[in-house]
Amino acid sequence: QNLVSASEDGIVRAWHWEENASPCLTLVSQHSVAASSRARVTSLSWSCVDPSLVLSSDDSGALVAWDLATNTTRSLTFGRNAIFSVAAHPEVT
Repeated sequence: QNLVSASEDGIVRAWHWEENASPCLTLVSQHSVAASSRARVTSLSWSCVDPSLVLSSDDSGALVAWDLATNTTRSLTFGRNAIFSVAAHPEVT
């Protein structure tokens, strides 16, 4: 199983969760939402349709799309206002 977490330190982390005799979390990868500032992560969404896509936003107005398969990020900035909610919307057929 996998887990993605984010916090006020501005870092989004991907973990691998193993449940055996003693549950264990192993850090797989991480990225900073805004490398040049001390922005805090305010929202996080993991796509149900594309399990390699994680979206995050921060309090400086940045939206980051993280591709877990290639460990690459793309970001957009929407002004200087905090983004408090982001969602990966599934395509409905």
